[in-house]
Amino acid sequence: MVCKIAPKQRCVKKLVAEMNKKTACRPAARQKEIRGFVTEANFNHDPYLQEFGIKVDPRMCELTGRVLPHPQLQYGGKAFTVVSPKEGTWTMRGHKFLAGIPVHNWALLCFASADERGGQ
Repeated sequence: MVCKIAPKQRCVKKLVAEMNKKTACRPAARQKEIRGFVTEANFNHDPYLQEFGIKVDPRMCELTGRVLPHPQLQYGGKAFTVVSPKEGTWTMRGHKFLAGIPVHNWALLCFASADERGGQ
């Protein structure tokens, strides 16, 4: 596990950036890592997989892909602004939502145990 956020601990941007830095790697490095895992796992000699007739091709498959255009957000305020993401994120600084709407119904779910909630 690279990062574990404790209960009730807020997640700050610096922590997320550090986690991304630790887990991100170049495609060639990721490919090498996956190939090493597949070789080490030796799936085709696993008796359980053999029992079910499962075979694993150790070669990576090649796919044709495409880069989709990013969505644009339209903000309101005194002048309408269409904003494109920078480095994968949109910034709200200096912008207002185009049209706010009232929220009539909402819910809050808490998946913490009674111990984590202080016995509540």
